[in-house]
Amino acid sequence: MVKDQAIGNVMVVSVFSESGQIAQFSYGMSLIRIGRDPGSDLQLKHKSVSRYHATVMLSGREIIVYDNDSANGTFVSSNRIHERTMADGEDIQIGPYRLSITVRGVTKSEASRIRAVRQESHTITEAINEPSDISAPVAPDSPPGTNTVEMPRRS
Repeated sequence: MVKDQAIGNVMVVSVFSESGQIAQFSYGMSLIRIGRDPGSDLQLKHKSVSRYHATVMLSGREIIVYDNDSANGTFVSSNRIHERTMADGEDIQIGPYRLSITVRGVTKSEASRIRAVRQESHTITEAINEPSDISAPVAPDSPPGTNTVEMPRRS
């Protein structure tokens, strides 16, 4: 039996708060727009996140992050950046969120599912409680094609 060979790459984005991982998404596109704006591919609803905060680009297997002149900055390895090619093990800090991005090969049999991912955007709402308290990762009233992670309020 012959295994499927990788025909392309996807970015897997894990989002963390101070308390740990709160979400993970796969993107079958080479550009991810991150910000508070509802049109962002990854919407981070927090007052310290700019509407059009940052852009992440996949070039081959390299991940390049751009700060879009955000008010509070985009940080990699605790350094404020404007543009940076990510090294293995480096994370992006945007507001209270840490993003870990990995590149994974995608096979031909996975390709049709990836096309659907291209149409999705994801929303993270301001962390006000422990992420372990999240009961439903997808809000029932979300419009089709949008995943929303709601985080309960801190006491």
